[in-house]
Amino acid sequence: MPQWKITAFRPPRALFPTVELNGRIVNLEDLSFSLLDNGKIAGIHLFLPNFREDDVTLQQIAYLLLDDALGEFDVEMNLGLIKMLDVASPEEFKRYPFRELPEMFDRLSRRLGRKSMATH
Repeated sequence: MPQWKITAFRPPRALFPTVELNGRIVNLEDLSFSLLDNGKIAGIHLFLPNFREDDVTLQQIAYLLLDDALGEFDVEMNLGLIKMLDVASPEEFKRYPFRELPEMFDRLSRRLGRKSMATH
């Protein structure tokens, strides 16, 4: 159908200050991340307030935020390890505010020779 435009993956979108799902509200300013580089593909440690591994709603919110920040293509194809942790967890790598993720991810993807959709 020539009038149809098919998008295989949802592109990156503007980040909202808060996300609510199933009665849970997450403020974007409370999130941070560490971007990991194994020389082939990026990985991420994502720090969320009050995160527990059995908290499915918070995990869903985190994936929605990653999809918004980077786009579904990058989350599925250009992001290897995704590890969610509580903000109080110790971290060996430097943490950055979540709002900086698209630009930092795009720079790392270019350095790794991968095409990122994060800031396009």
